[in-house]
Amino acid sequence: MMRFALQEDIEAGRLVPVLPDVPLLLVPVQALHAFGRNSRYAS
Repeated sequence: MMRFALQEDIEAGRLVPVLPDVPLLLVPVQALHAFGRNSRYAS
């Protein structure tokens, strides 16, 4: 999970980082959305 999605809970003390010195593996991310070139909402 990306840290920015959890930052508020970490700062509030609801979550605590475990093993903060161990780097996570980098993984490629791809995203699709419904507003493509052929969409009636595309400009």
